[in-house]
Amino acid sequence: MSTTQNSNRLHHGFLIVIACCAMSLTSSITWNTAGIFFVPILKEFGVPRGSLALYLTFVSFSAMLFLPFAGQLLSKFDARKLLSTFVLINALAVGSMALYTSVYQFYVGAVFLGISQAFFLYIATPTMITRWFKVRTGFFIGLCMAFTGVGAVIFNPIGGYIIATMGWRSAYIAFGLIIALLVFPLVALFIRSYPSDIGLKAYGESDSADISKNQANMKPLVLNGVPVSKAIKTPAFIILLLFLASVALYTDINVYYPSIVTSLGQGAVVASTVGSASMFGVLVGKVVLGWINDKSVVGGILFSGISGLLGVGMITFIGTHNASFFLAGAFLYGFGFAQATVQSPMLTRKIFGERYFTQIYSIVMMFYAAASAIGQSLYGYIADFNNGSYIIPLFMVMGLAIAFTIFGITAYSLRKRILFDETNPTSITQ
Repeated sequence: MSTTQNSNRLHHGFLIVIACCAMSLTSSITWNTAGIFFVPILKEFGVPRGSLALYLTFVSFSAMLFLPFAGQLLSKFDARKLLSTFVLINALAVGSMALYTSVYQFYVGAVFLGISQAFFLYIATPTMITRWFKVRTGFFIGLCMAFTGVGAVIFNPIGGYIIATMGWRSAYIAFGLIIALLVFPLVALFIRSYPSDIGLKAYGESDSADISKNQANMKPLVLNGVPVSKAIKTPAFIILLLFLASVALYTDINVYYPSIVTSLGQGAVVASTVGSASMFGVLVGKVVLGWINDKSVVGGILFSGISGLLGVGMITFIGTHNASFFLAGAFLYGFGFAQATVQSPMLTRKIFGERYFTQIYSIVMMFYAAASAIGQSLYGYIADFNNGSYIIPLFMVMGLAIAFTIFGITAYSLRKRILFDETNPTSITQ
């Protein structure tokens, strides 16, 4: 157990980790439990499935459009007040879905879900972890992001039980209360913008943690980096966008796996479990990928790329003959999927530094969200034009695994050509 030097108290950074894990639970409720509501809502409203599912597209686009603003807000305002406010907005947005009587109300509510998820799915965890930890940042980002999968495992059966016994409206109220009564207190109590706000140094920064008792040894922690205006003009930035686009399109095939199972001749049992296999791979992959990144960024990229390529290859070439290989392939595919929320912030931070990380990362993830929105329907259209066959999309995804590996390593290597802005660096007194 790591403590501060002058006391036996646990370093506050670990409480930041707990709060970030809690914020990931809001993402699991927004995204990973959406499917359990479809059948009862469709039955009551009498609308096509696509009309209801469209609200998730509105969530995605709202998050995408708000990402640059989220990055600016988190870099300028008190993180505790800001994130606590958006936790409450998310709780109200989820709980109010219990009152909807029209599918169009879901579209409006999706806007509020999206702007809150711009923080919780993309920006908040990488920003807070990199501020509070100077060692093992990859591991802790992966751990916190893995709680989107943990939340899915927990909340889907809870929500399913409530829907079966009390109805879908009660389930939305319950989820809203969970966010308000569980996530909000943890964020409000534990989140602090910087370690210096409470007289600490970042975990791993040095052995001295109590600033107030070490005035004689105070030194400024200089956060160097590349301004946004310069970053977007570098070759590394362009290659990083290609990396993120490849990862986004790679992840989008996941929703089609049940249909792919059927198209490749496997039965309903495999179709019902393949999603769980891939999500379990994502959950494990986020933690493992974070741990590898703390040792080698290139190693993390290679690990995800090779695992993803092997996984999709097993599905394409062997899964038709043996269901076990299909599930194993889906699990390995999840390791590549983990790049979206673990590798991308680590790579951005390594290339462009810490000073402007939040602003730059919010921009690149906006590009990621846009590419993902395209891929969500792309594979379905390709399959429709090929009589329900997903062979072409599967080959595309294998190519994307190779592409994001090449783009990621190339972007990382180009960091050597970038000069950080040290003329007027940001200093945080330590």
